[in-house]
Amino acid sequence: MLSRPTRAAVVKQAVYARVAADLAAIPETAEVQVSYAFPGDVERECVYLGSSRFSRRRMGLGADEETLSVNLHVYVRHPGAAVEETDERAVEIGGVLEAMLSAAPSMPGVDGVMFASVESGELDGGFEDDAAVSVLDYVLTFRSAV
Repeated sequence: MLSRPTRAAVVKQAVYARVAADLAAIPETAEVQVSYAFPGDVERECVYLGSSRFSRRRMGLGADEETLSVNLHVYVRHPGAAVEETDERAVEIGGVLEAMLSAAPSMPGVDGVMFASVESGELDGGFEDDAAVSVLDYVLTFRSAV
């Protein structure tokens, strides 16, 4: 019996739609740019998705459980600021996303997919031309029956 294809693309699309809607609904994050992939030119603040990974485990009776990881990046660029300030803003935006995903773990439009956890993360900062830049990278984990 052939198993179904991975749901990685469907889940990544759902994460994008969810993040865009959730951030737009909050005044403190309504101006944050949201992109499915790195947009190339970020004016101030952007949340974008990166790569996806998946693994499968046979559950029996023709069902598999898929664990999907999606990389999500919070990019903050503020001219004239200190890196400590952009680090704080990146963590603030990331905290909003963590709270939203934890409070409502189902993914609208994708049956059977649940947010499981923040698997890991990394915060890095530095300078780019005249601006301080911080990037907060998340690995988000989801579970799905396929």
